[in-house]
Amino acid sequence: MTDIYCDYSYHHKSFSNSHIYGLKNYLLRLQTEGKSKIFLNGTWHSVKKGDLLLAKPGIIMS
Repeated sequence: MTDIYCDYSYHHKSFSNSHIYGLKNYLLRLQTEGKSKIFLNGTWHSVKKGDLLLAKPGIIMS
């Protein structure tokens, strides 16, 4: 059986979430406003409004 979770978050200040041992599940992240930076597998990526991140299990993210 596969668990599926859905969530929404809005940050007024910098936010950090670390998965240094790799994601355990798939992650879908839609940037609906503003911009952000994401660190995936040792590389920084810029994210802007409208970008969709699809990450598979095992990806290291912080």
